[in-house]
Amino acid sequence: MEFRTVLNSFFSKYKIEGKDKLFFMGSCFTENIGYQLQRLKFESIINPFGIVYNPISISNSLEILIQNKLFSESDLFEHQGAWHSFDFHSRFSDVEKEKCLEKINQSITSASVAIKSTNILFITFGSAHIYNLKSKDKTVANCHKLPANYFEKRVIDFNQTLNIYITLFKKLKEQNKNIKIIITLSPIRYLSDGFAENQKSKALLILLCHALKDNFDFVDYYPAYEIMMDDLRDYRFYDDDMIHPNQLAINYIFNHFSTVYFEKETLIMIQEIEKIKKAMEHKVFFKESEAYKYHCQKMIQQIDSLQRKYPFKDFSAEKVFFRH
Repeated sequence: MEFRTVLNSFFSKYKIEGKDKLFFMGSCFTENIGYQLQRLKFESIINPFGIVYNPISISNSLEILIQNKLFSESDLFEHQGAWHSFDFHSRFSDVEKEKCLEKINQSITSASVAIKSTNILFITFGSAHIYNLKSKDKTVANCHKLPANYFEKRVIDFNQTLNIYITLFKKLKEQNKNIKIIITLSPIRYLSDGFAENQKSKALLILLCHALKDNFDFVDYYPAYEIMMDDLRDYRFYDDDMIHPNQLAINYIFNHFSTVYFEKETLIMIQEIEKIKKAMEHKVFFKESEAYKYHCQKMIQQIDSLQRKYPFKDFSAEKVFFRH
């Protein structure tokens, strides 16, 4: 007997290859997947604006990259002794205006180049709730702890948002004919909005994902939300806050993702790279021993072999690690 709900077989429209360039935008869940792939030597850009939860801000961010629109000092504001942008996560904030602006524009410049050549754009929607800055009637990606009365909170208009994304995806395809898009819904629940409001938010986003998939043959939907809610519906798969997936759940979803999007050859490559990574992460007590030095020499030989087998991957950091 099966004591869990197992999702039916899921097939994708296309596959991810080891030499593909990947681009991740959206909630913190997209970073969970993105960093797993980055660790496995996939060329990846991950959240160049920082974590973004709502679809309007994600769309605005991608429009900035399409236009390569650089920011000026007038796009920043000062709050509690630091400079911020409403379009960027606080990881870009700084006590010095010039440094804040430099970090922002460096990220825009590099990401604008990358989006033109990326093979797979991975978008994760988190919440259908948006916050509009009343003074500018602007949807913000981050409130930066400004007083709540500065903002108006509301739910996205479904038809308006769908039309925004239809236009956006057409622009992305015109700019990059090879781009494919995987959209998904973050399994993280926003219970501060209320249980019913969270469900309403997720329902709107699920409808948006499937409408976009139906409109474009280069758009695919990955059911991360459904896996977490139905297959992993047990608190042993949650972090201490009982809201975020724990590492066990993240690994489970990533393994499922891998079987869906990777060909057999790519899975073999991942397994070979994983062996190198685990060897690097293994705790060593006697680094000066002859046995460990011999082990390092053998690992360098394995890395050289992998480099010849996968010339599109860069193993220089791994070689430096074992040389030292």
